[in-house]
Amino acid sequence: MKKIYIFILLLFMTMLAQAQIPNSGFENWTAGMPNGWWASSQTPADSFNSRSGTAHSGSYSLRLNTIFTGGFASGPFIYSGDSTNYNFPISSIPQALYGWYIGKIVDTGDELTINSETLSGGLVVGGNTVTGITQPSAVFKQFIINYSSWTGGSGPDSAYIEFGIQNFQGPLGTGTFFIIDDLSFGTASTGIAPITETAVLEQCSPNPATGMANIIYSISGRSTVSLTLYDMVGQKVKTLLDDTEQTEGRYKVPTDVSELSNGVYVYSLNVNGISYSNKLVVSK
Repeated sequence: MKKIYIFILLLFMTMLAQAQIPNSGFENWTAGMPNGWWASSQTPADSFNSRSGTAHSGSYSLRLNTIFTGGFASGPFIYSGDSTNYNFPISSIPQALYGWYIGKIVDTGDELTINSETLSGGLVVGGNTVTGITQPSAVFKQFIINYSSWTGGSGPDSAYIEFGIQNFQGPLGTGTFFIIDDLSFGTASTGIAPITETAVLEQCSPNPATGMANIIYSISGRSTVSLTLYDMVGQKVKTLLDDTEQTEGRYKVPTDVSELSNGVYVYSLNVNGISYSNKLVVSK
């Protein structure tokens, strides 16, 4: 009887972790988009983000596709929530984001980017992490992204998740795709070295920015570092550092954005071949 109670408790905890993420198994769709998720203004959005019948469980999953349009390949972006609010409520402090993926990579540098944050009162308080999946897989492979520790108060009250396909080394390859399914929150994995052991890319300040934005990062040892600014379709806007040799420490790179158009940009830090990225909003 005790074993039955434990099994029911574990099942309930799993369902609770999944229930906090909207449509975590991508089973429910309306007008070509998964319910509880929103795509950027790419046209047609349902070509970049589509329903797949190849599922880790259930009937459907989310497929992200690169599409050749306008003379080059463009990548998808899809966000939790809707166009006015990307955040969704959570009732506990997540330690890690779990999920399953299948991926085909056409060009070197193509990667699935995952950005997830935890917030309190609309402000980021922890769990701010961006990682890139660069390994293709013909079968579903689990990914685990450990969140950084949260700061202050009683913990976060909402979370945010974003998926995209980008290439911070060159043009995207047409035909690269990733299939994602069965997202959940869980305990931190101790079997994977934390991303912070190699480098930490912080939120730039100020953000949004009008004139100058300070990009701050730390590295744990002597490294070859590149820092590049991209627009949201993956086009290079500025090279800030190019294969620069740096020693252990915390660095700040002042970046002039006064001549950039209003919008969202991605700053990408490459440390010894490992990429980290974050978003910068220009608003004047």
